[in-house]
Amino acid sequence: MLKNYFTIAWRNVQRNSGYTILNIAGLAFGLAAFIVALVYVNYETGFDKWHKQLERVYRIDVAQSWGADKAERTMWSPPPLAPKLMANCPEIEAIVRIRDQHEGLISANDKQIYTNKVISADSALLTVFPYKMVYGSATSALVGPDKVIINLETSHKLFGDVDPVGKTLTYNAGNVYSITGVFEPTGPSHLEFNVCMSNSRSSANWNAGVFFTYALLKPGTSTAALSQRAKNILVSETAAYNYGMAAPNDPKLAAPGSNPSEWLKKNGGRSIEEVYFEAVQGIHLDPRAGSYSDSPENHPLLNTKTGNGTPVTFFAIAAVMVLLLACINYTNLSIARAGKRAKEAGMRKVMGAGRRQLTMQFLAEAFIQCLVAMLIALLLSRLVIFLINSSFSMQLSFIDRLLPMRNLLFAAQLFGILLVVTMISGAYPAFVLSSFRPVKVLKGEITKNVKGRLLRNSLVVLQFGISACFVIGMVVVYKQLNYMNTKDPGFNTQQIMVLHPHDYALTDAYKPGQKIDLIKSQLMQIPGVKATSVTDIYPGTPSNVQGAEATSNNRTIGMGFSYIHFDYFKVLGMKMLSGRDFDASRVTDTVSAIVINQTAAKLMGYKDPIGQKFTVMNRDYNVIGVVNDNHIAGYNAKIGPESYAVAVEKGMFGNYQAILVKIDGRNAANTAAAIESYWKTIEPNYPLRYSWLDQEFAKLLDKYERFGKITIMLSSVSIVIALMGIFALSAFAAAQRTKEIGIRKVFGASVAGITAMLSVDFLKLILVALLVAFPIAYWGASKWLQDFAYRIDAGWLIFAISGLGIMLIALLTVSYQAMKAAIVNPIKSLRTE
Repeated sequence: MLKNYFTIAWRNVQRNSGYTILNIAGLAFGLAAFIVALVYVNYETGFDKWHKQLERVYRIDVAQSWGADKAERTMWSPPPLAPKLMANCPEIEAIVRIRDQHEGLISANDKQIYTNKVISADSALLTVFPYKMVYGSATSALVGPDKVIINLETSHKLFGDVDPVGKTLTYNAGNVYSITGVFEPTGPSHLEFNVCMSNSRSSANWNAGVFFTYALLKPGTSTAALSQRAKNILVSETAAYNYGMAAPNDPKLAAPGSNPSEWLKKNGGRSIEEVYFEAVQGIHLDPRAGSYSDSPENHPLLNTKTGNGTPVTFFAIAAVMVLLLACINYTNLSIARAGKRAKEAGMRKVMGAGRRQLTMQFLAEAFIQCLVAMLIALLLSRLVIFLINSSFSMQLSFIDRLLPMRNLLFAAQLFGILLVVTMISGAYPAFVLSSFRPVKVLKGEITKNVKGRLLRNSLVVLQFGISACFVIGMVVVYKQLNYMNTKDPGFNTQQIMVLHPHDYALTDAYKPGQKIDLIKSQLMQIPGVKATSVTDIYPGTPSNVQGAEATSNNRTIGMGFSYIHFDYFKVLGMKMLSGRDFDASRVTDTVSAIVINQTAAKLMGYKDPIGQKFTVMNRDYNVIGVVNDNHIAGYNAKIGPESYAVAVEKGMFGNYQAILVKIDGRNAANTAAAIESYWKTIEPNYPLRYSWLDQEFAKLLDKYERFGKITIMLSSVSIVIALMGIFALSAFAAAQRTKEIGIRKVFGASVAGITAMLSVDFLKLILVALLVAFPIAYWGASKWLQDFAYRIDAGWLIFAISGLGIMLIALLTVSYQAMKAAIVNPIKSLRTE
């Protein structure tokens, strides 16, 4: 019997090839979009789930405040906390301290590579995080000083396919480590590192928040109770430590006693509010603790990009909506063919078929079409995933070679989707058409039921409402991206190289051996170099000091304060609106001169800021110039008051970490090569690291560009599917009114008049859909735009253009079917019925 169902279903598919192609195409597009989103969501939600033990691993976060400041939750904890908790909390099975070592040069086997994924950790690292060891022993790999483990990728780069255990590795041309293991990550993790050195240092300093501490808890442990106990330990030990440090110099200082928390507030203005145990499996999507101010990509412990939960939720919902559109499209096409299929169902019932058999027959037909659509969707989605990976440097894949069980899960998900889509898509023909009484069907009395105006109209409104939301979202995203790409940022990033010395002492203004002036002068001698400067702040990075207290003109405000060097504004093309730039020939410019931006001048209430006294960072300055406001930190943050000083004296934090070089674009490649060659004379043991400033600044928009492209893809798919649906329904409407059209033509109706008659009903439905979609789309657009301090206005023009575009495309689609019906010979039309 089952074979018979599928045989008849296949014949029906072949017999109605036109509708079948539309059905399968719509489902294939919708399923492809859904599969891409499913792969993405599986990847994002799969972080730190590559081993069952990770369900019991937690990072210890500490929330504390100073003075009247609001408590801040951070991921740092003091060195003695881990051993103290291990000794006093039997619920903890293992604990490890990890420290971020920042970027470094790894040398081994006569090869050198830079990596910013370097950490140091206690020997319990491989107990808490059970990485697969390719070479070496997990129990002893990090035991003892000067030991190091590397991942398999790094091992291949340095040693090829041989076992490197026992060989040595040099870090930053200094410390030499013995390689004791090679590990292979078995899944995505927020803790992403290439090199891990053994942590053999110990410290009793309870004030130094320098470690990331992770604990493996025993099964059934209550984190709430453990958090309270950990807080008590941290508060009491911190108070005791500070008392021990202060008591020798202050004999009258009272001991913390039974209330160490109050003692810390009274004697240090410090309040330890909470100690949290944050599950590592939630860190990637929803990180709760604060982090570094620069890009998380620079830190192996912060592979979170400030939390991916929102885009994951958005794309999951969007994919479900697109798939729903595809199912609605199938139902619309079923309605368009309902008259013929109802007669077929009636004939089958007369021949003895029961409702259950008809239901199974229609579902088998839907299953075949959904299965073919699924196979096409898999091919389309593989192509889309390839484009996404190559465009956005992602690692999405159907097949998980490290965790085979996830492949079974993905296969089960696809099969589940296939069944759900079959049931949704085939529901109308299977459960509605099979319920009709054969006598009424064969007498033609079922026409009113087949039309199903309420269902049909509701589906059209829902389809175009969803599509309108996508299209409006696409327009808003495109206009915001265009606004950010075309808005004057207040500086020029073109043809500027950013050089990163390995030894920052070379560009530290007050350290022995600094060569700032020498490097700048020698770089200027290279053909094609137009200007140079050293700095620690450039487009794409925040100010050196944010929220510094500045006093002038009897006003005190918080402002950004940055140490720069001579020619900084010249290299970046910033404009001095009044006053002058820093001048190396003026001695006072390195001691008491400061430049402020327009916003700072306005907030200070200056009529003429030049020459005004200005106190910031406990130093007195004279304002020598006002520079234009600029979006150096991107468009997310509002431009605030900023100030700039040249740092050459000790205590001014003049540890510049970047050299900006403005070059002539006509021969940029040769100039860059010459700079690389020159750098070998400065740091012969370290390859030059450099980037192009325009590319660095563009990274601020990367996630929005990615969001925009995916939104365009989803919008395109949704509108194509919606048009398929209205194409089918317009054909159905024309077929239902064939006799009416013939009579109207006999009485002199024009083709244009008949076309308008058939089109107006659909345009009314689309107008209703737009009226429903506009408030929803406006809410969504407004929420998204709140992420930007500088943004477009989501005004009526965007909605008008989007709505008119949708109506025009729909009108062309409906008009085609209407004109096709209108030009038919009326004699043929009247014979039809």
